[in-house]
Amino acid sequence: MGTVSVSATARPATAGQGARISVAFAALVLFFTVYCARPEDWLHFLAPIPLAKITGALALVALLMTLGSLDRRRLPREMLYVALLTAQLWLTVPFSPVWRGGAFWATLGFSKLLLILPMMLIAASTLPRLRGLIFVQAGSAALVAVVSIIEQRRNVAMAGGRLFGAAGSFYDNPNELATALAIALPFCLVFALRKNAGWRRWLWVLPMLAMVYTVFLTESRAGLLALVVSAGVCVWEFGVRGGRRYLPLLAAGAGLVLVLVAGKGLEERFAATFGSEVSTQAEVTAYASAMERRALLTKSIEVSFQHPLFGVGLNNFEVISGHWKVTHNSYTQLSAEGGFAALILFLMILWRAFANLREAKQLANKDSEEYMWACALRASLLGFVLASFFDSLAVVFFPYFLLGYTSILRELVSSPETSGPKPVPEKRSPTSAGDLFRLGRTSTVSGA
Repeated sequence: MGTVSVSATARPATAGQGARISVAFAALVLFFTVYCARPEDWLHFLAPIPLAKITGALALVALLMTLGSLDRRRLPREMLYVALLTAQLWLTVPFSPVWRGGAFWATLGFSKLLLILPMMLIAASTLPRLRGLIFVQAGSAALVAVVSIIEQRRNVAMAGGRLFGAAGSFYDNPNELATALAIALPFCLVFALRKNAGWRRWLWVLPMLAMVYTVFLTESRAGLLALVVSAGVCVWEFGVRGGRRYLPLLAAGAGLVLVLVAGKGLEERFAATFGSEVSTQAEVTAYASAMERRALLTKSIEVSFQHPLFGVGLNNFEVISGHWKVTHNSYTQLSAEGGFAALILFLMILWRAFANLREAKQLANKDSEEYMWACALRASLLGFVLASFFDSLAVVFFPYFLLGYTSILRELVSSPETSGPKPVPEKRSPTSAGDLFRLGRTSTVSGA
């Protein structure tokens, strides 16, 4: 006999519901694998197969099968904010002064989050399943990094230039590739540092080095800043505060080697950002890029105040930017394309994610795996928040995956089933109907 834990966002599950939830988790893992690894982009024999549509359809069916397990009365507030943000973006479609069709299809793609996030709450509400989803994202990022390095080495025309991702979508852009790797790096570190990792911890060393090396090869200034922040928080939390004194030394040594081996391009781009040294063609390109981004930032602010209620519609800023370029700033991306209400909701979503992690760190035992994940997620979120000032990332799914992880983690550490020793409360009999109700909600349901 086994038990099925009842989370604060789930109704008591029968044996049949437990089986459906297991099927939903399998569908969710497939969706995460296709979204995060994009195998059809670098395994060319998979290109004719619409993997995204297939896994999306499976996820929809799985959600419909398990929707009854979700207690809508206890949904986390951040899920409401995501729903409101989606509604605000849909309001921009009929009011778009630029291209309503483009805004419609872009918003429809973003609306898939209303399918994925509830599935995460229902199907990944245990620590092993949460760990499994994070494993897919971390492993996919490492795999894409390795494949991108191999593909660049094969392509003579690309040798010596900036590295572009081997996979498409957000990985194709060097800045977004670097940010995705910086976000995933703390997850890889946790897998390497877990108490029961054993010999498997060493399997994460080379992938982490490949990810950092890839960030350097992209020559992404935003990606490097995100990497410094996420890695720095990890070194502080796991090395200095966590008592692993070797970790800062290893991080400093690895960083120095990578700077010497692959840091020249980034050094030139940073130097050229302010026009201090502009002599080579690469430096001229970097300086022109920095000036263009300043102009785009100014333009996006102007558009935000010209259309404060509904913006110009999702993905429509590049149409009116004058350069066919995005804002390169996630915050003005939302204010310009979705109105100031969209920006406020996005900030509220980020705030709730950090609040979840603050509560999780307070409730979890400091030597527990839950505490490690809280630290890693905080490092990833801080890296994302910084990178968002330099790239348009507000409607990609990665930050919302992080949000879902924080919601699940907070529920895990606040439930009675949380692992690790807890203070034993004084036993007493229920004295009221309210006590009986609360007792029933925190119990577990036996399953076959």
